[in-house]
Amino acid sequence: HAWLGWAMFNKDKLNAANVKRSKDELNAALKLDPRLAIAFAFRGSILLEEGNLDMAEVELKRALKFNPQSKHARRELRVLEERRESQKKGLFGRIFS
Repeated sequence: HAWLGWAMFNKDKLNAANVKRSKDELNAALKLDPRLAIAFAFRGSILLEEGNLDMAEVELKRALKFNPQSKHARRELRVLEERRESQKKGLFGRIFS
């Protein structure tokens, strides 16, 4: 379910119905195995793509809790931190320009 949801999301990220189905598949995977790290990582990636950085961080850290070697979760956390840094720099630049 987790990989199906991720594949569906990547196929069409702009279609709201498709994104909802993707999330439903990830939720189904987590119902079957509440400790499935990759499902948490994929949910975090979707939230990151949607711009919900705080919730994305929570999901990605859950993924690392269940699988500390998760390359996907670690990579996405780096992306998240880069986005936060760029937002800080953008805000800082706007204040002092």
